Amino acid sequence: MLLDSATQEFWDGLAALAARLLHAPRALLAITDDTEVVWLSSLGLDSRGSAEEAICRQVQHGPAALVLEQETSGGVGAWIGRPLLDADGGAVGAFCVMDVAPRSWSGDEGELLRVLTRAASAQLSLLTLGEAQRVAREDLAALRESERRAEARLQRLAFIALELVGAENVDDLTEIVINRGLPVLGADGGAVVVHDQGGRRMLRVSVSDRLGEHVQGAFGMLSVDDPLPAAHVARTGERLVLPTRASGLAFTPGMGPLYDATQRLAWVFSPLKVGSRLLGALAVSWVEEREFTEDELTVIDAFGAQCAQALDRIRIAEAQRKGELSLQRLGVALQRNLLTQPPTPNDLDIAFRYLPAVHEAQVGGDWYDAFDSASGATVVSVGDVAGHDLKAAAAMAQLRSLLRGLAVDSDDGPALLLTRLDKAIARLGLDTFATALVARIDASPADGSRGVRRVHWSSAGHLPPLLRLPDGTVQILEDNSDLLLGLDPDTERLDRVADLPDGSELLIYTDGLVERRGESLDVGLARLAEALAAAGDAGVEEVSDRLLAAMVPDASEDDVAILVLRPRSRA
Repeated sequence: MLLDSATQEFWDGLAALAARLLHAPRALLAITDDTEVVWLSSLGLDSRGSAEEAICRQVQHGPAALVLEQETSGGVGAWIGRPLLDADGGAVGAFCVMDVAPRSWSGDEGELLRVLTRAASAQLSLLTLGEAQRVAREDLAALRESERRAEARLQRLAFIALELVGAENVDDLTEIVINRGLPVLGADGGAVVVHDQGGRRMLRVSVSDRLGEHVQGAFGMLSVDDPLPAAHVARTGERLVLPTRASGLAFTPGMGPLYDATQRLAWVFSPLKVGSRLLGALAVSWVEEREFTEDELTVIDAFGAQCAQALDRIRIAEAQRKGELSLQRLGVALQRNLLTQPPTPNDLDIAFRYLPAVHEAQVGGDWYDAFDSASGATVVSVGDVAGHDLKAAAAMAQLRSLLRGLAVDSDDGPALLLTRLDKAIARLGLDTFATALVARIDASPADGSRGVRRVHWSSAGHLPPLLRLPDGTVQILEDNSDLLLGLDPDTERLDRVADLPDGSELLIYTDGLVERRGESLDVGLARLAEALAAAGDAGVEEVSDRLLAAMVPDASEDDVAILVLRPRSRA
């Protein structure tokens, strides 16, 4: 079989390839023993003599590393060879390349011969092993099937790991681990054990449904100091393997009720820990007693590590949410105290509304205000500090209070008030930016006439006020706003003026009322003007509600503050 026509072609082709790659005229393959040489192929040799036999035997019985020699007898000037190996790794022959003249062989040439010799040895093993080789192939197939199953299990565990990343709370995590992760491990049920976060030295145990509801009731909570293996591992961080009932009872007699309740005789308890922090334990069980390979335990530990990472992320997120909720409640309380209904003069009806951004922390930087100045005029303001968090709310509180303090005992116009506020921001080192609109409504009718007030306003980068006249038409007042607050305290600011007749309404608002993603501001202003016109001459409270319903029918992406003002008729 070693020298039939098909295999002879293989040996000759291999010899020719070796001679060509190593740039030599001769190559031979031979099987040798103490008494005989079987020539598989001899390229470039008319006859094979004692010199060739001696070289083959020297290569066969030489070191496993590359053999290099030079000869001058028998027509061989230089040769290079490697032993042919059988399936067990034993040297049974030689693969040699020869030159008629002395020469050296490069490392690349030696590597080429090593690769070709491996191919020759593999072919030789296939031809000589026979039935043993067939059995080996079957064993290899079984091994590959086992590897395929192991790989498939690891792939499924990888998907489980992705699910764990999406778990939002401990209940989600335990459901994924118990109902989907443990079956992938080939287990017959188990439990997730986590340290209680309530400050007690207790462990919360979530048990697989496959173990029965009575098991959850009996073992759902454990003391950290309990002698049971789950508590021991959660307390020490050391893996515990109990392959038999006897091993479990030897660890603690308390395992007896667990064996009876679960009908599971083999257990592995793997710690859930991240770094040096112990979060709990993973319990995995099997119905029958069994021994565990190191590979199986490694997979269980790796799965436990994934569970621990997910649990740690969940615990951190829960702590952050609790902290954010506390800050949010604090911010809401702060903002409610700041944005209470301010006092209004007897001759003006004023309504206020505030909506926080629903996707933020329920607090923000929008404000509204109204109060009487020392001269009896009514000052109203609406502003918007950049941001939607406690920092923005705190900055809003500072600016609103500063503006009140500057205006309440002075007779400054809106532009001067905003200039003084901007300088105060710079001098006090307040790291904030804001838009604001301040308006002053005179206490007496303009030019002594009856039924017409005059409103002066100034805008620091804020949207223009809207005026609804008694006939129902709506005007967008002059939109030449000055620089926003916090950029340049020396910027020039101007007052604007408009008449405010009886029966009219003045609307001041923040940008959350009109700005929409993907829509120009002009479109939003036009829509607001239509909504104000459609609100009719209802009371200012109802007008405010109608505007919000028309402009913010759903949750707002930004804070919204509005102020609607209407002079009362003096007729």
